[in-house]
Amino acid sequence: GVATVTKGPLGLIVPFLTLVVYLLVMRDFRALKKVPWLSGGGLFLLIILVGLGPTCLAGGKAYTNELVFRQTLTRYVHGINHRSGILFYLWVYPETLLPWALFLPAAILFAVKKRVDQKAWPSFLFIFVWIGANILFISFSGSKRQLYILSLLPAGSILLGFYFSALFRGLSKPTPWFKIPVYILGVMSVVMGIVLPFAPY
Repeated sequence: GVATVTKGPLGLIVPFLTLVVYLLVMRDFRALKKVPWLSGGGLFLLIILVGLGPTCLAGGKAYTNELVFRQTLTRYVHGINHRSGILFYLWVYPETLLPWALFLPAAILFAVKKRVDQKAWPSFLFIFVWIGANILFISFSGSKRQLYILSLLPAGSILLGFYFSALFRGLSKPTPWFKIPVYILGVMSVVMGIVLPFAPY
């Protein structure tokens, strides 16, 4: 509720979509039934009412329509500005994670190999759903902005953290997918160290 008041519909959609899709993929229908939909929904509506009610009353009908409809439904369905193609987030997401995004292929391969591990795989699957389901959802939005993926960056960071931790603990061996980014970043660091002192400011 608080996330929706401060950040808009994505404050609700990201956790809701992640949870529901994950449980459906896991076929954990019992967990879906255990979710307190009524009490949780009531608390959510109460927070929205307390958070946005006074603002809408003070702003009037025009402000309420702008906030509730134009800046949410209209922006998603038809787009107001910041229009881009449907593949926009497929390159914006890794770009936002740079330079660590260079290690994403290695981290993804590491996670996929864990699908036979009944203890580790659910965690990796949750991360994949967190990123994939929500990127798919916002990719169909008429308006696209880089800030819409901010709530998905922790998922990529956690995935990379799992991978680096496994490397440091000797649970995974460095592959070319890890070594090549290390070489690239090493060369870039040396070049920048030489060039930057002479760069104009």
